Parts: sequence; C-alpha cells; structure tokens
Amino acid sequence: MTFVALIHISYDGDLQHFCNDVNNFLKSVSDDLQPLDKGIIPDVSYRPHEFVIFPYQVESKLSKIMGANLVVLTNCLIGSFVNFLCG
Repeated sequence: MTFVALIHISYDGDLQHFCNDVNNFLKSVSDDLQPLDKGIIPDVSYRPHEFVIFPYQVESKLSKIMGANLVVLTNCLIGSFVNFLCG
C-alpha cells in the first residue's frame, strides 16, 4: 500500500492530519526520556576520520541491501512530505 492510499483510506485524504499523527507518535516515543546531562557530553570538536560517515556511503550500503526499492521509497517520501515537514 502506498502512502497516498493509506492517507486516502485512513485519513480521508487529509495529509496534514496524517503528518500531525506521525509527529505526535514520534514525539510520544521520547516523551518519557530524561534530558541529557550536558556535563557528560564529550568534546566533539575532534572527530577521527574513521567515525565520519558520508551520505554517499550510506546510500551505497543501502542500495546493495534494498536495490531500486530504496530509491522509489525515498523519492516517494521526499516528494509527498517535503512541504509539510519543512514548513
């Protein structure tokens, strides 16, 4: 089922309502977490090169796992939700 079909069936086509529900769910996942103690966060001004991961590396690894479906899903998500997520 595509996101468009899911929104049409479950939300009567109301994309804003769907996005609000997704945002509320994601917020609820972290509601009970305590804030981080900033005193325990290490200095991040030094990052060893072996710990830096670039987007092209992630895309390369995922493409080997998921093939073309990743591109279709990513394009669908970005195209469908970019205005609502950014604005």
